Amino acid sequence: MTQGVRRERSSGRAWLLSLMGVVPILAVAASYSVLSARQSVPLIVPAVSADTVLNYIREGRKVIFIDSRESAEFAESHIPGAINVSLRDLQELGPRAKQLLQDPDLVVAYCLKDFRGYEVARALQNLEVRDAATLSEQGINGWKKLGLPVDGAGSADDVDAARKLQACAESPQSCRAP
Repeated sequence: MTQGVRRERSSGRAWLLSLMGVVPILAVAASYSVLSARQSVPLIVPAVSADTVLNYIREGRKVIFIDSRESAEFAESHIPGAINVSLRDLQELGPRAKQLLQDPDLVVAYCLKDFRGYEVARALQNLEVRDAATLSEQGINGWKKLGLPVDGAGSADDVDAARKLQACAESPQSCRAP
């Protein structure tokens, strides 16, 4: 009788050990299926250079700048023509955001250094807005460092700033900081 109990214990241990080997495999399979279900949404937000953005503008393609900073920061300075939409605002807009953007060729979300810009671009991708990206030069700070025009407090009016941006698109080297 003691032999039967020993066999049950050893087979129970073997079963438990085999189960311990299966659980990690199941966990990996479950995480893979979650990732597979999300494959339609890119895992990485592309970063585009200021030169690429200027080329799009020069070619007459529709570029929308989304400044993801707070409204006071936006009022201080922003890329000409940018609209101010924080991540919180974008979440409130939901699917309507895609309708409001009206088929752009490129949507450039940015902030000071592009942490918030990245999050807004990801949210736009989740809303199925194509061609959402951030600036490879790291937000408006990088844009300014390149000598590209900004609008806001203490700068020219919107129309003048937009003209300067168009002039930079036509001749990028004329705008660059030395």
